[in-house]
Amino acid sequence: MSEPSSQAAAAPDLAGGSISHLHKMSVTAGVTTEGYAALSGLAVGSLVMGAVSLLPLFLEGYWISAGLCLLTAVVAAVSLVRIARSRGTLAGRMLAWAGLALGVGGAAVGAWQALSEGTRDRPDIQRVNATIDQLGQLLVSGEYEKAYGLFHGSYREQVPLAAFVEHWKNRVANSPRMGRLSRIEGTGRVQFVQQGAMRLAATKTIVRFGAREWSERMTFVLAMESDGQWRIANTELHPLRPPGAKGAEE
Repeated sequence: MSEPSSQAAAAPDLAGGSISHLHKMSVTAGVTTEGYAALSGLAVGSLVMGAVSLLPLFLEGYWISAGLCLLTAVVAAVSLVRIARSRGTLAGRMLAWAGLALGVGGAAVGAWQALSEGTRDRPDIQRVNATIDQLGQLLVSGEYEKAYGLFHGSYREQVPLAAFVEHWKNRVANSPRMGRLSRIEGTGRVQFVQQGAMRLAATKTIVRFGAREWSERMTFVLAMESDGQWRIANTELHPLRPPGAKGAEE
């Protein structure tokens, strides 16, 4: 009769502390690199982000690309940390390293291209703004013939001098709606575009009227002529008509 008692005593205490600690074990405990390992979504995402972040480089969006690449590098770094701490339950280390390389490399290239472009274009930006400022000074002082000389040949072909003077003198310099022109000044923000053999520059200007400094932002498009000078090819203050339209003035 004593034998059952000894067996009961030898049996493990299933309701006691021996099993109560099992809930603390990870569900992936015991899994090694030889077993199943889930692919890290962040690692895959960093690689995809790295590839996508390079696309703006081909569209001259250098700062955009640099910013996206930095974000890619952060995602890749987080992925590497998580993979290292997973004890073999997460895979994708090489993908994360590739994403990190694309992120750091792309950010460096994007920033370098942006800075190089800014340095290269700085003299032309200064010339464009100088042309806009000079136009404003000539129009305010009533020197319309000299102002006419600041316009590109393609503009002068469509707008004769008499029509130019009539428009700028009566509709812009002394606007019935906005008052007398006080000045035209550049904003310093210029976007350059290569259109065939011609280089164009589009810039927003601040056009101020009247004693109360009523202002309006207008777009000017300038083109570089063969002598290297920037001249105005079109403007919202006096937009050219499309080819085939009758006359340059209403």
